[in-house]
Amino acid sequence: MKLRNIVIVTAAAGLALATGGWLLQRETEPTGSVYQQARLFEDVLAHVADFYVDSLDERRLYQMAIDGMLDQLHDPYSVFLKRDDFRALNEATTGNYGGLGIQIDVRDGWITVVAPLPDTPAERAGIQSGDQITALDGRSTEGWKNDQAVKQLRGEPGSAVELKVRRVGVDGPLT
Repeated sequence: MKLRNIVIVTAAAGLALATGGWLLQRETEPTGSVYQQARLFEDVLAHVADFYVDSLDERRLYQMAIDGMLDQLHDPYSVFLKRDDFRALNEATTGNYGGLGIQIDVRDGWITVVAPLPDTPAERAGIQSGDQITALDGRSTEGWKNDQAVKQLRGEPGSAVELKVRRVGVDGPLT
């Protein structure tokens, strides 16, 4: 009988401590706190994961939630960049890369020079607006997307590349 009473008292004390701790924790969270909002978000996420008809990728759900939140700000400058996008932006804005010194666009399936930048390797090599870059280091550039072209045309400062260029009014490619 004594052992039974000890077990009951111990279980009751444990339950009281656990319940009291949980209630105390809920009381210390201010109304409208980030914790309550995070709990609400997790509850909705769990509900969607449990009851949505199709299978869902939880990472994709988080990304959609972030995109939706930022979209509702109606601010074109508020964006969330994925790791690779952030690296590309950082590289583009810090100047820690070398390149030909040209503005490009893809036109008619070819990398087309919009303008060579002043005092750059492209300008010194005689690259002109309207030139089409048809090959880079022996590889055809036909069908390249703009971001692929930018990535391929960048390199270490001082490194060399071989271009084949098609220019209106000139027979044959220029190298």
